Amino acid sequence: MEVMKDLTALIAAHGIYALSVIFIFYQQRRAYQNLRDASVGHDREYFRRVHVSVIAATYILVFLSTGVWFYATFMYQPVRLIKGEVNGLAKPIDAVDAQAIIKQQLAPERVGDVDFYPVDDVPSLTGEYRFRWVLLARENLRQIAFRFVQESATQAEVHLGPELAGNDPSGPSNRTRKRSYLEKRFVLDLDALHYSPTRAIYLTYKPDQSDPSRVGSLWLSNQDGSIAEVKWIDSVDRNQSKSLAAHLLTTLATTVFAAANASVFNADGSYSAEVARGLLLQLGSGELRTRLNARQLLVQSGSSAFRFIVDVLDRKIVASSGDWALLLDNLSKAVDDIELRGAKFSSDGHFKLAVALYNVSDYRSAALHFDKAPETMARREPPQVAMRAHAYLETERFAEAVSLLNEYVDADVPSKDRAWARNALGWIYARTGRWEEAVKEKREALRLAPGSAQYLNGLAYTYAKQGTNLSEALMMIDRALRASPDDPAFLETRGYILFRMGRLDEALDLIRKASLKLPDDVETQEDLKEVEAAAARLAKRGAPRASKS
Repeated sequence: MEVMKDLTALIAAHGIYALSVIFIFYQQRRAYQNLRDASVGHDREYFRRVHVSVIAATYILVFLSTGVWFYATFMYQPVRLIKGEVNGLAKPIDAVDAQAIIKQQLAPERVGDVDFYPVDDVPSLTGEYRFRWVLLARENLRQIAFRFVQESATQAEVHLGPELAGNDPSGPSNRTRKRSYLEKRFVLDLDALHYSPTRAIYLTYKPDQSDPSRVGSLWLSNQDGSIAEVKWIDSVDRNQSKSLAAHLLTTLATTVFAAANASVFNADGSYSAEVARGLLLQLGSGELRTRLNARQLLVQSGSSAFRFIVDVLDRKIVASSGDWALLLDNLSKAVDDIELRGAKFSSDGHFKLAVALYNVSDYRSAALHFDKAPETMARREPPQVAMRAHAYLETERFAEAVSLLNEYVDADVPSKDRAWARNALGWIYARTGRWEEAVKEKREALRLAPGSAQYLNGLAYTYAKQGTNLSEALMMIDRALRASPDDPAFLETRGYILFRMGRLDEALDLIRKASLKLPDDVETQEDLKEVEAAAARLAKRGAPRASKS
């Protein structure tokens, strides 16, 4: 019905314009007829002046009315103010702390007929913040698409060799923080909301209680006081519920925007250095809206943007600031979107992007781009094999990781790097329940790097999980702790060994201390639950708990 209503209004407007033009030309024809019929000299002079005046007025009015019609149909956009508020988003005051969530942001996708203005950003001591915004949009805009981005930093085990990330495999710690970016999309239907300027759109974000690092749910407050869940979506039909006039406007805006982008990248991919530095800063901006706009510019430019992307990865373009990890995340998503439109990024380009993403610990994206670089990986060197293996390990593609690690072990690499690969193989085998192979690989890693605190800890923890060789495991972890007495991972391993030996009080104390420093480490939290459950069972039976002997 809405489409028919707008179509009728469009035809009516065009009909009135057409009738006006017909009437003007009819008056011109009558003036010409009178001129031709005049027989007296002074009458002919009079009607000649009338005829010239009508012709001039005709073309001036047609020109002006055509301009008004074009502006009203294709350019004029009556706007309205749309207010909104989101509560419950996370932005911890101390982002260096052990918080899993660094920041959550929300912004509308880039379209030519919406202007977005953040109003305020009010944090609380709990790490949550309220975000208010306003939109200036066309009056007949019925849907607004938003993007929600969550930036996380979680504890993860390190399995890197020294040539990969500068880590010493015999160093004291096997934990680090890796960053990841999750992106979701949702659409607000203004017609269904019965939106009016007298009220705001109130949204509330609720985190996933079982796993706070995952994206939770979003809830909308209705006028009647009820709440409804907003569904995350992967794609949306942009023509759904749009009028013909709105569709024409959107098409025109897209065309104009694409034409504007042509000035950023030439057909051969060349670009202005100054513009490139500005775009680089926008892609790494802390504001989601700015990043989305810059990414959309790359996507609209298509394959012409590939040269710029490769130059960024080669560090040929340098900007004074900007978040490198955020920038790479946006480059990765832009390449994916461009390829969905039919263009193909080079194998070398995918490889360079994979290495860059790997170096900022975005292992999931790195693994996907390694997959898209088969020609380059066919010429792979051992360090490249190790990177890809580690990316697969972190994303739990264990079968592929094992194959690459075995290839790396057989390559001509230093003993300390072979030890890293053996330890990584042992970690995978332990995760998949292949305990005998896990012990074999971890013993070999320790043989290749004697005295490594990391490998001592790994083998000791494997023994503890099996419940075997506990005395040997305790001696190993004590050696590791002498090298790094405050490492929470080592303390947790010692606590779990003591738990297996029946020394529950000591075990519980150590694991609780370690868990406070490793709140995002899954194994530590699972071990804590196991030990606390055992302590609760003993307490319920009233049995004495073993202590240090």
